[in-house]
Amino acid sequence: MFGNDPDRDWERFGAEDPYYSILNTEAYRLHRLDDEAIQKIFRSGESCVEGFLRFAERRFGSLPRHSALEYGCGVGRLQLPLSSRFETVTGVDVSPSMLREAEHHCRRIGANNVRLLLSDDELSKVDTTFDFIVSYLVLQHIPVRRGEAVVRQLLARLNLGGVAALHLTVGRSSSRVRHWVHVMRRNFRPLHYVANLRCGMHWNEPLMQTNLYRLERIVGIATAEDVTEMALHPVQHGDHLGVMLYLHRATTGNSIQG
Repeated sequence: MFGNDPDRDWERFGAEDPYYSILNTEAYRLHRLDDEAIQKIFRSGESCVEGFLRFAERRFGSLPRHSALEYGCGVGRLQLPLSSRFETVTGVDVSPSMLREAEHHCRRIGANNVRLLLSDDELSKVDTTFDFIVSYLVLQHIPVRRGEAVVRQLLARLNLGGVAALHLTVGRSSSRVRHWVHVMRRNFRPLHYVANLRCGMHWNEPLMQTNLYRLERIVGIATAEDVTEMALHPVQHGDHLGVMLYLHRATTGNSIQG
């Protein structure tokens, strides 16, 4: 009753402020958004996808380019560049409003090879497997136990020879007090409303949760799903410390690389 519901919150973000919510930048608030800002958002997605694929292929060799999946596709920032690099692309998101916005952008550029699906923790609508799976700036907004279940479902859909590139937040460089204030806001909505007002925000603006994952648990899930090679790259956004974890389902071998 008093805790925040991340699925409900993300549908509100999708309906009320979709571009701000994917990059958390004031310039991307809906009331400030213009064509130049939208182009900048999608150029950033192009850079991200190119970087993810370059890192994966440098570590694991050439990837098949038949099918890709993005978990938490939002407005389609990564979907559009994926659509020019893979034969088919699937995007899933918990927010119907986000999916409608992504569909608009796919139509805008004629990306007819993209399929958009409403997500759940079991990925029950995702009925195929993929050569490349990516989730960026998403899992930290999902409670950890649910996120771990999602990771398991994603890896179960990874083809032999494929790579999953998953962004995980694993720590914060800010004080423990700030961290625990965030935890309390997440679990007690009235405190979150008060904090919004103190920050000059609308009192009931949704909370953008940040949940910290334990890397060793994700590695354990990957091992149980027969992922045989792993590599990671450190990522930092503000005081959030994270990694891009690259998981390769190879035919042979067993290694973890830095």
